[in-house]
Amino acid sequence: MPNAERIPPLHDVFREHADFVWRAVRRLGAPDHAIDDLVQEVFVVLHRRLEQFDGRVSLRSWLYVLTRGVVSNHRRRTRRERDRLRAVEPPPPRPGPDEALAARDAAALVHAFLSELPPGKRAVFELCDIEGLSGTETATALGIPVNTVYSRLHAARQRFRAFVQDRMSSTTRPARNREVPREPSPRSQS
Repeated sequence: MPNAERIPPLHDVFREHADFVWRAVRRLGAPDHAIDDLVQEVFVVLHRRLEQFDGRVSLRSWLYVLTRGVVSNHRRRTRRERDRLRAVEPPPPRPGPDEALAARDAAALVHAFLSELPPGKRAVFELCDIEGLSGTETATALGIPVNTVYSRLHAARQRFRAFVQDRMSSTTRPARNREVPREPSPRSQS
């Protein structure tokens, strides 16, 4: 059982030994950006364990042991975090403006198509071709026979192909019989 007379108040320990702990944390190789946090952590640990101090060693020696443990735990934690980050694949590159515009246009095209599709075919098309459900899963979800799913899906896909072809041909049609006004040539003005 520790002697209460040997346990100094925490604020006195901090005032007397904070500089020593800071230097020890630094000498133990902690990165500069983490030193202050680790010093604080040492004193949090000290606060929890101060009653365990029995006076058999100097308080400064005991603080060093605690400091070494805190810095070691920090290194281990940092290494584990770094290893976890290496194990995670980096995110794919963000699409450029052209890709983002194309994706937005494609989504608008699909949305326009779906708004024109009858509800039964729309539900089958959305579940099978957009959400990736199988024909059997779609039949179960909608409560219809599997053959009805395939029939509606086939019809919806045909309509989708025609819809896309119509939209593509309307955006790429050349202008017909449109003459561009010409500037008068300098010769014709004389």
